[in-house]
Amino acid sequence: MSGQSTRILAELDIREPSYAVLDGARDPRIRRWIFDTRAPRWCLYRGRLPPAIEDAAPWLLRVIPGDARIEEFLARGWGRSWGILFTSQAPSRELRRHLRRFLRVRTAQGRILAFRYYDPRVLRVYLPSCEPAENATFFGPITSLIAESEDGGPARVFRPANARPAPAPSLNLWTIRDEQLAAFHADLERQLAGRAVAYLRRQYAAACAALGDAAVIRSVETALEKRAAYRFDSEETVFAWLDLMYLLGRDFDTNPDPRFEWARERLKDFDLGARTRLLLLVEEVRADLAAAGRAAS
Repeated sequence: MSGQSTRILAELDIREPSYAVLDGARDPRIRRWIFDTRAPRWCLYRGRLPPAIEDAAPWLLRVIPGDARIEEFLARGWGRSWGILFTSQAPSRELRRHLRRFLRVRTAQGRILAFRYYDPRVLRVYLPSCEPAENATFFGPITSLIAESEDGGPARVFRPANARPAPAPSLNLWTIRDEQLAAFHADLERQLAGRAVAYLRRQYAAACAALGDAAVIRSVETALEKRAAYRFDSEETVFAWLDLMYLLGRDFDTNPDPRFEWARERLKDFDLGARTRLLLLVEEVRADLAAAGRAAS
């Protein structure tokens, strides 16, 4: 076994059967690879499915430590959020039924949501947010869960709490509490902020070096704070706002300098969608700066 797989699989109890839940939506090759392994597998979606849905479905796969199949999974999918590993002595039918229970969840307000708990990025946030009874119910017959870490470090290992399972929810749908939804939102914001900082360092390396890390992070925080006022919320529009900040100045939208009046007017033209408004503005600013540079030379 490779060094990576040895470290990861050392966390599994080799006395118990090992499984993976793989997310077909993460890579179009996953379902084909699952079938090519010829290992026992079960789709977590029920019934006869159109090919496109079956390709994107979550799959339960029996794996054996040391087998070439698990080596290939770790080589191909570890670090790419393909899925999670776990151990259990329960029969496969019981496991599939248990895992299916959490595919859809209900919020406290009654909204029904898809719950992709088999995505390591989701699991890493969800399990620490669980109360002991919720943890015990979620694990059920599962004795340990392993997910890749965010930063490529040691695998994250989760084990069930020593608590009584939570009572069965009404209508047989598991409940996600508001506090847990807030934890997911905070994690998404943190990830977006990290990608935005990385974007700035790629696009405006000299400016970021001059500003220093704290100022760069603060500029991202400022961009995120502007979303409600200027009605933009996608990652693309956040990055466009950062472009404007670094091209025109970080306070261009509040600076009374008349040079920026035209930009402020465009920003408040809410008849245009956020993407159109911001991307066109970035394009115009770049064109103006390029023209000014040519005139100066």
